[in-house]
Formats: sequence, C-alpha cells, structure tokens
Amino acid sequence: MQAARIALIAGTAVLTAAILTGESAVLLLGGLGAAAAVLLLVFKDTLQSLAAGVQLVYNDMVRPEDWVEIPQHAADGSVQEITLHTAKVQNWDNTVSMVPTFAMVS
Repeated sequence: MQAARIALIAGTAVLTAAILTGESAVLLLGGLGAAAAVLLLVFKDTLQSLAAGVQLVYNDMVRPEDWVEIPQHAADGSVQEITLHTAKVQNWDNTVSMVPTFAMVS
C-alpha cells in the first residue's frame, strides 16, 4: 500500500511539473532517470553504507562490545563504534580495524 502511495505521489508530481513547464512528462522522466543514475554512481558507497547502517540498527544485528570476525577486513575482535560508513573493531591483539558497515551486513 505504501509503495502504491509513493508511486501515485511521484506520478502526480511529474505530471504537475510537466503541465507547469509545458514539457513532455516523458522528457521529464528521462531527465530524472539520468540524474538519478549519475547520483547513484557518485554516492554508491554512501547509499550502500546508509542502508546497511539502518539495517544493522533496525534489526539489532550488531552492538558495541559484540565480538565479530570478518576475515576479509582483518577484523577479529569487539566492535567499539558504528558510524555511517564504518565500524571500528578492536582486534584481540589491540589493533584497530575499520570495517565498512555494508561488509558487516553481508
């Protein structure tokens, strides 16, 4: 139901913009699609990390002081801090590894 509501609002916004500017709605959608593609390429890591961070917090997957093992990022220790892009892991030998949040979800 929420997806249908969002689609209806987006369609109404595009049609309103098309009427106000006198341009074709198809032309506006093409421009929006091209702009979205560029933004997704530029902000790929940020968007991926944001989604992973929300997923980590919402599903209560990892908390500070939890023990994690992520061999791909040389992390084997307790989580110290979780930020938008990274999680700081203090390894068993007191070294610190910075792990991308999307790596913790996968």
